Amino acid sequence: RNLVVDNRYRLPKIGLTASCGRYDIEKSGAAAWVQEASPSSFNSISLNNGGHLVIGMDILAQTVTGDDTSVLHVIEEKTLNLGQTLSAITFVEAQGMLNLTDGSQTHSFTKDVTVYGTIGDSVNPALTVRGILTVHPDGDHTYTFRKLTLGSNAKVLLQNTTNPGDCGVSLMIKSDVTEQQIYVGPNAELSVACTLSFNMTELRIGGGGGTITTDAAELSMVTTSFEISSGATLIFNHPVAGMTVPQIKVG
Repeated sequence: RNLVVDNRYRLPKIGLTASCGRYDIEKSGAAAWVQEASPSSFNSISLNNGGHLVIGMDILAQTVTGDDTSVLHVIEEKTLNLGQTLSAITFVEAQGMLNLTDGSQTHSFTKDVTVYGTIGDSVNPALTVRGILTVHPDGDHTYTFRKLTLGSNAKVLLQNTTNPGDCGVSLMIKSDVTEQQIYVGPNAELSVACTLSFNMTELRIGGGGGTITTDAAELSMVTTSFEISSGATLIFNHPVAGMTVPQIKVG
């Protein structure tokens, strides 16, 4: 089953919040909706020529594509279960979820994805980002991936929260294989507002000119080897404690 939303270049005037910083999609009348009584599973969803699609019920889609004039919206308390590829500009509202469902696949985000809710990571997925992934948390949260790859000029921005007493987003890379667990391509940027931790004994970071920046790091599980490519820059904003790895290899 395939779903196509084509607005035929009649660009809708989607409402914005008072600050104009976010869509107010639920008060707009110019978008298509997937609602209760709609099919709940799709092989593909395609958005074209100004098409806005609102996920108003929990659905499963293997792939979602969209041109640069189209937007996918996941509203609060609803879930988009993604099988593999998200190639559409996407906004996940507070209490909404973008759930990565298949741990055997490498999920891919190829356009800009902005998350005010959460990304479902219970299957310990591998993720490739080729656009800009920005996560705005409403509290402390740790995301876990087995592998994270950033393509050329890609950004993964895991932000601080504005809630008093909370930090924001941390990232754990958890892997039991000895391949590269993180790769940052040319001009790519991985920014972790809180703690970047690694749950494996052998750590390999590859790069083609990208940068990884984190407020803090937890490397105590890395006890066998730590290898970082000369094409990757790793910046810790605070001292790293607890490292017991006998050797660090650069290049």
